[in-house]
Amino acid sequence: MTDAPSPGGRHHRRRRDTTAETAALWTTIVGMTPVVTEDASPIVAEADTREVPADTVRTTAGTAPSAATTTSPSAAASTPPAPRPGSRVVMRYKLPPGYPQPLTDIIGELVSVSPVVVVRAQDGRVVQVAPDQVVALKGLGARPVATREIRALELAAADGWPGTEQAWINGWLVRSADGFTRRANAAAPLGNAQRLGDLHSGDTLDRLRAWFADRGRSLTLLLPDRLGAAPAGWSCSPEVQVMAADIANLTLPDGESMVTVTDEPEPQWLSTYHYRGAPLPDSATSVLTAVSEGQVAFGALGGPETGVLAIARAAVTEAPDGRRWVGLSAVEVAPPHRRRGLGMLICAEMIRWGRDRGATHTYVQVEADNDGAIALYRTLGLVDHHRYRYATAPTG
Repeated sequence: MTDAPSPGGRHHRRRRDTTAETAALWTTIVGMTPVVTEDASPIVAEADTREVPADTVRTTAGTAPSAATTTSPSAAASTPPAPRPGSRVVMRYKLPPGYPQPLTDIIGELVSVSPVVVVRAQDGRVVQVAPDQVVALKGLGARPVATREIRALELAAADGWPGTEQAWINGWLVRSADGFTRRANAAAPLGNAQRLGDLHSGDTLDRLRAWFADRGRSLTLLLPDRLGAAPAGWSCSPEVQVMAADIANLTLPDGESMVTVTDEPEPQWLSTYHYRGAPLPDSATSVLTAVSEGQVAFGALGGPETGVLAIARAAVTEAPDGRRWVGLSAVEVAPPHRRRGLGMLICAEMIRWGRDRGATHTYVQVEADNDGAIALYRTLGLVDHHRYRYATAPTG
C-alpha cells in the first residue's frame, strides 16, 4: 500500500524534490554548496519562532574558503544533504538596507527552495527570500510535543470515537460501547492533571471498576504517554502509535474525486470493514456513527463496476486548545487490491474532506508493530506524535 498513486485527476500527487535535487538546486542557484544538516522528520505541528543566536548557524556566503576549510572529496561525500521541503529548519538571511542589523534568523517549516526560499513560522508568518540572500540553512529536529498537546489531541480523538456512553469520574473519561473496540470501552486520564484521581489512593479505582461492572465489562485503562501509569501488577498491551500532521504541510490531491463520502456507512462499506479480522457486531453501526460535537463521514473508493476497493472513516472535532482535527479510522483496502496505493488515496481524500470542514490538523492511531500501515501514513506525511497503551487488572 505504499505504491505511488496513479497519475491523472485528483489522485496525481505533485512530486517533491529529492534531497539530491534540492542540493543541486542550491548549488546552481546560490552558487555554493550549502553547509547544512538535515533531520528528515517533518514538524509535528507548527514550528518555533524564537530568535536564534548569531553563533548557532555557520555562515556560508560572502567568505572565501581557506586552505584549512577546503573540503576534500571524502569529506564532501559525507556532507549531510540539504533540508527537504516539509522539514523544520533555521534559516539565516540578509535584510534589506536600512535595518539595524544585516542578518536575521527564522525557525519554521521549509516550504520550498525554488524559485524563492520560503519558510513558514509557527505564527503563520511566511518569509520569502531570494536564494542569493540566504546565508545559511540548517535542518532541525522535530519540535518536542508538550504534555498539554498530548492531552488536547487525546480529547479531540475521544470526541471523534466517543462510544455510545460517556462519563467523567474523578478526572477520568470513561466510555462504553457494548464491548466493540477497546478505545470505546476504556477509561482515560484526560482531565485536569491537578485534580486527577489517583489509582493508588482514594476511591477512584473502585469507582471506575464499578462503572464498568454495571455495564458487564471489566475495567480497561487507556494510558497515553505522560498522562497516566498502570497500577503495579497490571498487564499492558503493545503500544499504539498516534501519528499527526499539520494539514498545511501535506500535498493533497486536486481534481475530480473517485471517493464517495456519506454521513452513514453504506452496506458495502460495512461489508468491507473487518474489525480485527472479524465480522462486525450488531452494535458496530451505532459506534461508528457516534461523534461528540463534531462531524463524521464514511469514504468509499470504487464504483458499481469495480465494487468497493477501499474505505475509511473520518471525524472532525475540536481540541481544547482550539485546533480542529480530522481523525482517520477504519481504513481498509479490499484484499485483492492492496499494495496499489489505494490506502493513500482514500486517506488523502478523507483528510481533504476534513480540511474543507475547517480541520487544520490530522491524526491516526495505529498499532506500533503494524509496519505496513505506519509506512503508509509516513508516506502521506504524518509523523509520530505520542503513544498510548491499554492496561488491564490481573485475573484470578
